[in-house]
Amino acid sequence: LTTRPRQSAKRYAQIWTPEGSPLRLHTERQAKLLLGTLGGRIRPAPAVEYAMRYGHPSIIRALGQLKAQGCDRVLVLPLYPQYSASTTASAFDAVFAA
Repeated sequence: LTTRPRQSAKRYAQIWTPEGSPLRLHTERQAKLLLGTLGGRIRPAPAVEYAMRYGHPSIIRALGQLKAQGCDRVLVLPLYPQYSASTTASAFDAVFAA
């Protein structure tokens, strides 16, 4: 590839923040808000971890952290805006495989 990587790099530079990837930042904020909301309503307070289907933090890492915290039930919430076998279903497949 000769053209696409340069074009993609320019586009990423336009949306990247000093804190990093906007996708990761917004996902992290959603996880913190969810923990805050559920933590005030559920006892004992639940654990909330987020993971990326492709990238970091990985699904295996997040599941490992939940296991280390003693979680024996996991609710998975893919954050894709609609169901698709290539997105939502593949995320569930990755969780089940892990």
